[in-house]
Amino acid sequence: MVAPITRTGNTLHVVRGGEEALDFLYREGDHTDAPRPGLVLLDLKLPKYSGRQILERVKSDPDLCDIPWSCSPPPPAPPRRTTS
Repeated sequence: MVAPITRTGNTLHVVRGGEEALDFLYREGDHTDAPRPGLVLLDLKLPKYSGRQILERVKSDPDLCDIPWSCSPPPPAPPRRTTS
């Protein structure tokens, strides 16, 4: 996990992939002391587990389903150059 960023009473925690996101949300592994998030910003394209898989799992969990989420797809790939 990247060091948390704190500003005006809010803290932003950043994880590096789907597996770490689940560890953070379920307070497992290196994240046993993780706070319950007030909001999750989720990239749908994550390594190991996709953002969609994480969202499906958490939304079906009664302990986590009430956390608000904002999902974003990755930016579009730049156009490919072709030579004729």
